Order: sequence, then structure tokens, then C-alpha cells
Amino acid sequence: MGEPMARNLMRAGHALRVWNRTASKVGALVKEGATLARTPAEAARESEFTLVMVADPPALEAVLHAPGGAMEGLRRGTVLVNMGTQGVSQIEALDREARGRGIEFLDSPVTGSRGGAVGGTLTLLVGGEAAVLERARPVLEKVAKAILHLGRAGDGTRAKLVLNLIQAGMLTIFAEGLALGKRLDLSPAAMLQVLEHSAGNAPLFRFKGPFLMKRDFSTNFSLRLMDKDIKLALKEAEALRADLAAGRAVNAVFSAAMEAGFGEDDFLSIARIIEQRAGTKIEP
Repeated sequence: MGEPMARNLMRAGHALRVWNRTASKVGALVKEGATLARTPAEAARESEFTLVMVADPPALEAVLHAPGGAMEGLRRGTVLVNMGTQGVSQIEALDREARGRGIEFLDSPVTGSRGGAVGGTLTLLVGGEAAVLERARPVLEKVAKAILHLGRAGDGTRAKLVLNLIQAGMLTIFAEGLALGKRLDLSPAAMLQVLEHSAGNAPLFRFKGPFLMKRDFSTNFSLRLMDKDIKLALKEAEALRADLAAGRAVNAVFSAAMEAGFGEDDFLSIARIIEQRAGTKIEP
């Protein structure tokens, strides 16, 4: 998602210095005018705003704190924006570290899948000081259609974990319902029509339904990343001693999908595990 987001920033006239753990992934951006940094520290040292978009907590730790990491290059008064989804405690620790060094920090995970990144229509779930957000808004609005300020640093991540737990649960029960309908001799197309004309009508179902009917599991948001977010959400629940029985059931299904090798496919691939268990295929 980082590449199309960076491209939208360049198209808006921002000068970019880019770095990726896989050098080949920034080749196209460099050809289009971005400057290649040798290390994250070099990228941060030359920037007023440093945007980080990586997949998981270990990746964020490496990009920021490994030798040559971005924290080595960040200067006082610059703005660091984390746009991936990691653990709450990691984000809060990063906020404390940034404050101690005179660096402004925004916790800003995104939602909207790859299509939103390409189209510049993502939604940003932002935690951090309002004044810092306003400073960064002219940059952030080039990649997003909506910027929601949710509170302090960490609140953006909390909201993203809750959102993805809900979405994972919705898609799991969506697939189970369509599979049951098929076993009851109701076509998935008929059930999609029923959902469309009821309180069960949801943008997630309208978006994913046609992909499922075409058996198209190409990745908009990977099952691996959704599985990671479910587990991060349940870790937060466990720390609060909140028993989320449905969440644990969804987690078990996603774990089975990971074991089946569907991790790099779209999280719609959860339907393939449901199909195996229900003894049917969800298709027209």
C-alpha cells in the first residue's frame, strides 16, 4: 500500500525520499522522480514529514530502531507518522520516545484496502495531538478521503484493531450464511439479493460478494494481515480480561486459513475454509 500512497504524494507535488526493505519495490517510484535513500535514517534526516507504512510490529521495530533506522535520522520538530497497524503498547512507547526527543508523532493506521491506496481514498484513524494533525493534514489529505481524529496516540491503533475484528467476524459469518443457504438449496445470488434488501445490507458484503461469486481471491487486503490484527485485538482484550468468545471463534477460523496456506490471498479466502467445513462451494 505504501507505493501507491507515495505516488499520490508525488502527484500532488511533494518531493519524496523513499526507502524499502526490498529495494526493488521502490524502483518505479525512483523512475517517477522520488529520491532513493540508502537507509531509513537518511530518508528521515532529509524530511519534514516521515511516513512509515509497514506490515507488523517486528517490521516497525526494525525500520525505526535497527542500525540505520529512522529514529537515528529524525530531527527535532519534524513529524513522524506511523500508518501501519501494530500493537497499542508499541505505539504508546513510540509516542513517549518521540516526545522525549522533541519529535511530533501521529498514530495513523489506514483503512480502505489497496484500491483506496491507489485512488487516494483511504480513511485515516488518527491518534495524537490535534495541532500536529493540522500541521500534517495538507500531506495526509493527499492519500485519504477522510481523516478521523480519535484522540491520543494509541487511539488510532485501538480503533483499527476493533474495526478489523468486526470486519473479520462479518466476513466469516457472511461466508457461513451463504454456505448454509447453498446447503438449503438457496443460491448465493439469491441470498445476496436478500441481504441487499434487508438490514443485513453492508458495504463489506456488497464489495466482497461479487469477488466471491467469481472465485477471485486476489489480494486487496491479505488474510495474513487480517489474522495479525485479530490476534493483536484479542491480546488487548486478554489484557483487559474481556472475554470475546465470538472473537476467539473467528480467530480460530483465520488460524486454520493460515495453516491452509491462504495467508497471501485476500482475507475473503476465509470462505474457502468455511466451504471445506460446510461441504459446499459458495458459487452461482
